[in-house]
Amino acid sequence: MRRRTYILLFMATAVATLVARINNFQLPIFELQDGIFLYFTFNLVFKLMQITKIYYIVNFIRKSVLFHFMEALAILVFAWSATVNLSYSIQIFALPLRDDVFLTVDRTLGFDYVLLMTWMSHHRSLSNVLSEVYNLFPPLIILLTLSDLVLVGDMRVGERFFTSALIAFLLAFIICALLPAAGAASLLDPETAALATGATPLDRLYALRSGDAHQFGRGAAGGLVSFPSMHVAIAILALYAARDVRWLFLCVLPISLGFCVTALTHGGHYLVDCFAGAAVAAAAIRLNNSFHAFSALRLQTSRAYIRSEA
Repeated sequence: MRRRTYILLFMATAVATLVARINNFQLPIFELQDGIFLYFTFNLVFKLMQITKIYYIVNFIRKSVLFHFMEALAILVFAWSATVNLSYSIQIFALPLRDDVFLTVDRTLGFDYVLLMTWMSHHRSLSNVLSEVYNLFPPLIILLTLSDLVLVGDMRVGERFFTSALIAFLLAFIICALLPAAGAASLLDPETAALATGATPLDRLYALRSGDAHQFGRGAAGGLVSFPSMHVAIAILALYAARDVRWLFLCVLPISLGFCVTALTHGGHYLVDCFAGAAVAAAAIRLNNSFHAFSALRLQTSRAYIRSEA
């Protein structure tokens, strides 16, 4: 993982830590100081190995698949901690819920969520299959992030996907804080609403917004971002990241299409949430490409300066 990945991750963790401290909210796993400590500890170890002239050990460790796997896994854990905590603790702002606006937009588009879910309640077998697709959200993120371990060359599909996904999550949480919503599943009767397994848990949402909940429950991860849809955003980011690797793209394609459908049927999203998710993905791709181009330009400038000095 390159330095810009660590920068984005530290930014996300810093924002999550700050908001959590303001809200007196207990972090799920790691705080900012934990990430900084581990980062500098690992770098100190490698620096000491270089000082003691054990270059062959350094090179062997850095080139090993196990090292890159553990590095990516650690980054995923920290990213999960930062993003989940932020999605919960950001409810401190407790701005008015905007479900009325989203419902009006859906009706203008001619979309009836209640009618869709009523139809789904009469097709339970299809609903069960779609539920399995919806639950592939974490595995898809993990597998794509780790994909660089098996790809040949310097494609960095996993790294670019991860950084764009992290940007998308940060954008989504900002939007969610400004335009919170209970979600379309709140329109349904309890029996039908049970089909939307990923819908916002209303009791948890209201407890956080009222300040009655100050501790993260380990069984309560995710599910508080209604607008925009992160399933749609990740679906687009996954397709974009895998576009140059044919076999990977073909594996990701059906899952991504399934995410776009299950965002409605199992995510409890309004249709406008899905369009917003696509917009967030487009913004994340643009920002990530700009960030990558800026980093590459700085690297070229640094190398040119070193050559000129030599």
